[in-house]
Amino acid sequence: MKRILAIDDMPTVLTTIKWALRGEFEVFSAVSGIKGLELMERDLHFDLLLLDVALPDISGFELLETLSGHHKLHELPVILITGSADEASVVRAHKAGVKGYIVKPFTVETLRSKVREILGV
Repeated sequence: MKRILAIDDMPTVLTTIKWALRGEFEVFSAVSGIKGLELMERDLHFDLLLLDVALPDISGFELLETLSGHHKLHELPVILITGSADEASVVRAHKAGVKGYIVKPFTVETLRSKVREILGV
């Protein structure tokens, strides 16, 4: 079963993600960028990262920069989940190598289809 790490500071978003992907994927969650990074550094293998841009401790973009310098994590596919769909953020996401971009509020089907598309299932 493919493993997904969802990082978002809103517990309701994490609950929605877990519910939407239940049975098809194993979903882990973290309410901050630092906690998410700690999970990734524990040698847990993740197949995909669902990442909120606006986090309380470190922004999603800062976390992406950290991952780009980490030899084991820099190729982890990322889908950004954000409330901001401005062009500058979209361009920045693509330059950072993000594979997908979902704007909040999102539907369960939008999330499922994007995850399946990125993971090829």
